[in-house]
Amino acid sequence: MFILAENISKIYTMGKCKIHALRDVSFSVENGEYVAVTGHSGSGKSTLLHILGCFDIPTDGTYKFQGENIFDINDEELSRIRLREIGFVFQFFNLLPRINVVHNVELPLIYAGISKKERRERALSAIERVGLISRSAHNPQELSGGERQRVAVARAIVTEPELILADEPTGNLDSKTGEEIIALFGDLHKEGKTVIIVTHESSIAEKAERVIRLKDGRIE
Repeated sequence: MFILAENISKIYTMGKCKIHALRDVSFSVENGEYVAVTGHSGSGKSTLLHILGCFDIPTDGTYKFQGENIFDINDEELSRIRLREIGFVFQFFNLLPRINVVHNVELPLIYAGISKKERRERALSAIERVGLISRSAHNPQELSGGERQRVAVARAIVTEPELILADEPTGNLDSKTGEEIIALFGDLHKEGKTVIIVTHESSIAEKAERVIRLKDGRIE
């Protein structure tokens, strides 16, 4: 099993209040699947995605990634998994504004200790895959929203991860540009990548092979 989540719960404590973001969530994802996670705002979608991406730890339950229980993995190995095995696309792009497209895409490879020559080649290859090679010398503020999201996708795939996670990747884009970005994820799925997208838009969720619907932290 590529991903196995069993009885996942997540509780955030804010002062004297406890917020139950996820409640007893269980599901599995096979290698190469294309899954959409949908639900209203506050349903727990982003929390679940951050747990799947090993950015957060559940309060209770078990999460196994490629057969390994993340509770049994030390911090160094967890960092390696986040860096090499998982590509994360954020809603707000998370690009560094003062460096150009190539340098933004190279960042994961720098952290991975890849040589300058190899990381430049791999970054340019990833940029070409998202159709943005002509803009590779531009800084993010010189790009449209759709182009910035393409850069974010290129950065997510530059390490050739098996799992691609995207948190509301069309949330800040017009409908036409959003469709183009979703088509990119469809292409990655056809290449054999496991793709999980969080979205509140039913038209986008329908592009996936399977939909997981959350309501009040539970799977409907």
